[in-house]
Amino acid sequence: MRMKHNIDLSQLEELISQTNTKLYFSEIISSYYNGNYRAAVTLLYSVVICDLVLKLQELKDRFNDSRAQGILSKIEQLQDANPTSPEWEKVIVDEMFASRYVVDASTKIHIEALRNERNLCAHPVLKNSIELFTPSKEAVYGHITNALTDVLIKSSLHGNKNMFENLVEDIEKNKTSFLSYKDLGKYLNSKYFDAIRNAEEEYRIFKKLWKLVFKLTDERCNLNRKVNRWAMYNILLRNRQYIERRIKEDVKILESQLNLDNKDIMKSIVRFFNISPASYRSLSADTVQILDDKLSKFHLENISLFKVGDIKTYTLGLNTIEISDSNYIISYLDETDNTHLIGQFAVNQFLGSRSYDEADRYFDEIIALRITSLSDDLLLKLLDGSNSNGQIWYRRKSRESNILIRDEIEKRGISVDWGKYSNLRF
Repeated sequence: MRMKHNIDLSQLEELISQTNTKLYFSEIISSYYNGNYRAAVTLLYSVVICDLVLKLQELKDRFNDSRAQGILSKIEQLQDANPTSPEWEKVIVDEMFASRYVVDASTKIHIEALRNERNLCAHPVLKNSIELFTPSKEAVYGHITNALTDVLIKSSLHGNKNMFENLVEDIEKNKTSFLSYKDLGKYLNSKYFDAIRNAEEEYRIFKKLWKLVFKLTDERCNLNRKVNRWAMYNILLRNRQYIERRIKEDVKILESQLNLDNKDIMKSIVRFFNISPASYRSLSADTVQILDDKLSKFHLENISLFKVGDIKTYTLGLNTIEISDSNYIISYLDETDNTHLIGQFAVNQFLGSRSYDEADRYFDEIIALRITSLSDDLLLKLLDGSNSNGQIWYRRKSRESNILIRDEIEKRGISVDWGKYSNLRF
């Protein structure tokens, strides 16, 4: 049996998520520290088996896992057929091992060793006299640490090969409930990731999402590309250093799954690299060259912020761009702690409007929503710029825009010589 030395049992005990398991485990620890080693081993085995049942029940109830339901049904049938037989205890371990639920090869060996020792502790040994087997303190410590690290502190999702499918179907079904990637993140963390507590398992999900988001073009992938990309963001942000290192290690595989000929996918690629410029820098020179060519072909250069040095210099120096691109940059600034740049960027983009329609859309969709949050200086800049650009002051809807600006200025008590603004109608 593999021994684990210098492990703080109390720290591991705190990681047990099942309430009942934690309660029972306190009895095991009490027996161990009081020298009742037979009692500790006997109870430990029972707790491990019970915890496996609880994990299967959680998979069935929370994640509608049909395979877990099948294992539970099989166990119930065995118990009904022979209520006093412990055969079902062996079956649950074998079935969970076969299904890759929590129990891997080493865990299976440890549980079998624990079962054998439990049997020795629970049954008298017939020699010259009847004796009860007493395990050593070291052996019991080894069983306890193995049980903790192999089973008790693991999530029911650990090693679950159906977890990815469950997660993807879940967020597909509920995607209209998530207004942003942050909303989705709260949901995923609560239901999945906080329970997993394993960066490599999260990376395996990330890697599968990468293919769905950046390569495949079937109808289901197209409909769910955005929410799946948001799921990628959340995995990245939970373990950025680890995920970006794994991307670099797997870059040959991952870059082969980039569909650079599809404009919608290219938009998703750009938005991901904006969140993770390090991932872009991990690409091979050949892939970078092709990707850069596609950025130009699909007119995505304006929002390729992963190629930008200083975000302030870039955004405030941009000539007026498509409003969809401006909306994206505003959302990026909001999500990356650059909210202080949003007002100035929005005003600059509006004041550079190149047509009446563009000015209308910029004011209605961007300026009007933020006018109360603009600084006094930006309000006056908005007033001056509106008076200077004919595409703004001569448009049909300019009067209602001007009134909105004037009302905000007067509400703040800012002194203005309105006679200077001869082009503006109020």
